[in-house]
Amino acid sequence: MKKIITSLAAIFFFSHIQAQLLSACCNDTICAADSVQLTAVFDSSSAGTFLIILDDTYSDTIDLGFSFNFFGNNYSKCVLSTNAYLSFDSSLANQYSPWIIINAAPSPLNPLNAVYGPWQDLDPTQPPFGELQYATVDGDSGKIFVFNYCQVPLYSSACNDSLSTGQILLYENSNVIEVHLTKKYACASWNDGAAIEGIQDASGSIAYVVSGRNYPTQWAVTNDAYRFTPTSSTTYAITSIPYNPVPIVSGTLKWYNENGNFIGTGNAVTVTPDSTTSFIVQAISSCDYFADTVTITVDSCSATGISNINEISSNSSIIILNELGIKVAEGKYAELEVLKRSLPSGLYFLVMTKENKIMDSRKVLVMK
Repeated sequence: MKKIITSLAAIFFFSHIQAQLLSACCNDTICAADSVQLTAVFDSSSAGTFLIILDDTYSDTIDLGFSFNFFGNNYSKCVLSTNAYLSFDSSLANQYSPWIIINAAPSPLNPLNAVYGPWQDLDPTQPPFGELQYATVDGDSGKIFVFNYCQVPLYSSACNDSLSTGQILLYENSNVIEVHLTKKYACASWNDGAAIEGIQDASGSIAYVVSGRNYPTQWAVTNDAYRFTPTSSTTYAITSIPYNPVPIVSGTLKWYNENGNFIGTGNAVTVTPDSTTSFIVQAISSCDYFADTVTITVDSCSATGISNINEISSNSSIIILNELGIKVAEGKYAELEVLKRSLPSGLYFLVMTKENKIMDSRKVLVMK
């Protein structure tokens, strides 16, 4: 199977999680007019959740899935803002989230106990809306909490076509914070073009901000990342790191044929192609479409001189032989797809019988 990644914003090169996120099954050969079920699964350890909230608001309280130490205090929950930051102050759940930026960090007038990724005025209620996602996934040395915003418009009619994409990561055990920015714009005509990338404590007296990314500086970047590493309970080291966001999968799986025609949704669909066709299953993953492809080869399956094919039913007995004529499987015709999936790739011969009478025989190519 061939894995296809078609980016909406940029191609992401992932190394945090190596497993294929989405797998479709199975390449197969069928006879004309036959149906076959296609299935797909995605790695549940990378499953994310869409966040749907109003502009300038905090989410409900969200479990991190582990204990995270921030400025010397342990937290197991946070709230997410539509303005691309998170706070460990759970009392803010479902409340108004500030958008106006008129003070450099640190400041008690700025969002407190927060990670700015960066803090800027975004508006997910404007077309094309974009997506907010979160997840807790498995990393190399512990869990990772992911807050992802994808192609969310900047606020104001002058800048709605500037779509921001980025990600905040919180690492279990190390208490490291990372901010990965795929595309960050500056809207000079609104909010002074302001955005702050950094972290601030609960008092607003201590902050660590990436150089050149505090108020009132206007700035923009592409494929950029910084790490905040605690060196004591109140101090952090800021370092530039390779851009490498973590993939998460959210939403419903969608199926298309090779011409882009929509087939259906879900983990399984049944198709009846009239010619050899590739089918693509897609899932949204951290602003990319992750996809996998299966190809169904359609054969004429002419019977070998046997004229009783119309008498075959789901209860007809079948025998599958390998190329040496050795029986490798047997069962009922209704079980054919299950039996084929139990076999290694190769060419086989299918013999169908009814009341000990051969009704049909054909070649079967199994591909995985």
